[in-house]
Amino acid sequence: MYCLHRSTGVTKSVGIHWRNCRISADRRLNLDRPTRTGSNTMGQNTVFTGKPWEQNAPHAPGNITTGKLLHISGITARLPDGSVNGPGDMRKQAEQIVQNIKDVCAAAGASIEGIVRMTIYTTDIDAFQEVRDAIEELYVSRPAATLVEISKLASPDMILEIEPTVEMDA
Repeated sequence: MYCLHRSTGVTKSVGIHWRNCRISADRRLNLDRPTRTGSNTMGQNTVFTGKPWEQNAPHAPGNITTGKLLHISGITARLPDGSVNGPGDMRKQAEQIVQNIKDVCAAAGASIEGIVRMTIYTTDIDAFQEVRDAIEELYVSRPAATLVEISKLASPDMILEIEPTVEMDA
């Protein structure tokens, strides 16, 4: 398992670095099925979909705050085994991302109809504009949205990432 620790000066841009840490057996994740775990110390419910790659991730796919908002981590085109669907293929990645967002919503007891905010990160805005229709169903509730072109994502195979916020009672 890995944990995320903040420190000043380790990484110039955001001050975050990774290090190994031990997690006791009683705190390990049971990822056999889609589930919503108990509350953490900040009054949030952490959401996991049950995909194997989540077990080694330092972050949760989503958190539900006390205000009934589901804050979903940036979703990429990862398949359940952790590999990337359609390396370099914007349409395939967009379609996989929509499915992955639906999976997180379902695990939390929400739906994409409740999306109130999205930030879309891509390494190629022009290519994204050509396949925008692939994520059209995420716009059902006309959420606030921002499209940002960035130089790279977590893996060189990834070219698109979407970070939505979902209202739970929608």
